[in-house]
Amino acid sequence: DEYVHEPEKVVMRKPPRRVSPPTRVAPPIVRRPKPPKITKTMYGPKFEQLLFELRRLRGQGRYDRAVHMLRDKLSTFREQGAKEVLSFELGSILTHQLKRRRASCAHWRSHLQVFQRSTRYKASIRRYMRELSCP
Repeated sequence: DEYVHEPEKVVMRKPPRRVSPPTRVAPPIVRRPKPPKITKTMYGPKFEQLLFELRRLRGQGRYDRAVHMLRDKLSTFREQGAKEVLSFELGSILTHQLKRRRASCAHWRSHLQVFQRSTRYKASIRRYMRELSCP
């Protein structure tokens, strides 16, 4: 009888799997919705001139003057859309630049009542009112 001796099989083991630490998930980036673009001829040259002046005053940091101008000119427009845009700009300055909580809350309540059929800015305004803790 012959014995055949086979060499031992060398079994290579795989190295242990490295468990990577859990990956951190960055919180989602929340972006403010952009207001609709206003075309140059949408409400006429008078409206365009007012927006130009508003941008200039904002750029100079003259927010009180911008608020005064918007309050003064708001009633001169017949188009509800133009009035709504200007009212939103007024509330935006009161809320974000001047940080006048009581005046902002009063303005936003009035805006929602006057423009209750419009949905253009409603979500943004409701968010601002929550952030301001408006009564």
